[in-house]
Amino acid sequence: LRVSDNGSIQYSSPVIRSGPQKLEVTYELKALSPNEQSCWVPLFNDPVIAQGYPVPKRDQMALGLEVPLEIMAVLIGARHITSYDSRWILKGYSSMLIPVKQSKDFVQWHLLLGNGQSRMTYKELNDHSLDPDVSKEIELESLQSKRAFLGWWKISVTQLGTTDGAYESIDWSPAMEARRSTRFLGGEIGFQSIGAGKLSFSVGAKDGRLHLALGQPFRRVIECARKTPVVLYDLEDRRAWLVTALDVMLHIILMRHRSTQYCVQGKAVELVYACRALSAEKAVLENKARLLFEGDTPNEKDFYFKDAILDVWSQMERLKEKDDMIESTPGLALHGTMRHALRGWEFMSLVDGKNYRLKTADIAKSSGGWVDLVDDVDSLVLFATGLKEVITPIATVEDIATRKRLSGGQRIHIRDLVR
Repeated sequence: LRVSDNGSIQYSSPVIRSGPQKLEVTYELKALSPNEQSCWVPLFNDPVIAQGYPVPKRDQMALGLEVPLEIMAVLIGARHITSYDSRWILKGYSSMLIPVKQSKDFVQWHLLLGNGQSRMTYKELNDHSLDPDVSKEIELESLQSKRAFLGWWKISVTQLGTTDGAYESIDWSPAMEARRSTRFLGGEIGFQSIGAGKLSFSVGAKDGRLHLALGQPFRRVIECARKTPVVLYDLEDRRAWLVTALDVMLHIILMRHRSTQYCVQGKAVELVYACRALSAEKAVLENKARLLFEGDTPNEKDFYFKDAILDVWSQMERLKEKDDMIESTPGLALHGTMRHALRGWEFMSLVDGKNYRLKTADIAKSSGGWVDLVDDVDSLVLFATGLKEVITPIATVEDIATRKRLSGGQRIHIRDLVR
């Protein structure tokens, strides 16, 4: 049996090398990234994961390591399953296993660890932010009869619009253009800047009743974008993420800035990125009044970050309207075998401001039907490649468990986003 060569958990992958008269079968070890750590790792000494080894099919919401209940008990030295505060617990000397979620076929467990030197008391369970109502609903019979998965991830964060987000790697996708029978009436979609974007013109106190009735249009757009769902689908990795339009808008503008810098008087504009302490909404508001470039002539308006946000929102809103028109137009909606085809637009079309064409990508029927979820939440779909890790888990002192990254070709990756 192989063990880790650096004292921490590693992947072990087979390597086959062939020569004229030689066939060599060996292996290579690779460390996990910090985001791939999980609460079950401390149960083992120098563990190694056999990467690519076939495992039984599981529910897409089952997280972590599948371990029979009896083996989990042995690993932490638990002698009995105990009821404390109406919750079932497996307790060792300095550790506890708590069921935190159940479904029709499985129970999700979470491991709590003490310092290893002193006894962990039952009262310490109250120091961890676990949902007591969910735990109390799980019955003893379920624990004994259902599959058990150890590993828990409660909080996640989007990398869109952050310094760690993917910018240079994102590219056009190989998605096929939609068939003529499913394309919207009126042909391709295009956008043209209007004179108001270039003229030195502002609305006065006595002008434009409709404009004034809307109050603060920029603020309204931000609020709406924060609630508008967008699915990003990477055709290279075959993975998808459900995020907000506001995260996407911020990321698009930052991508433009990193590819062709916004400059004012010969100096690159400094823009604020989102982070755990600063949400996309707050980052957008911080950048709102920043000048991106100056008008070329006295009659042209200066272009601010606020203008860039409103432009991207206008484009996304128009694409979503075209989606809705297809669904409501007789003879254009997709039916039958096409229900496993995902319809959407190119992410890079919004970045480059060109080539707005409706596209489709085939989704395997083993995907669990998440395409139906896209329709249920009325989401705009954007295709790309090179998205990398759009959503990553957050590990805290109270919740050190995170979820292992889904490899390419596996299921959709959807979580509530917490800033």
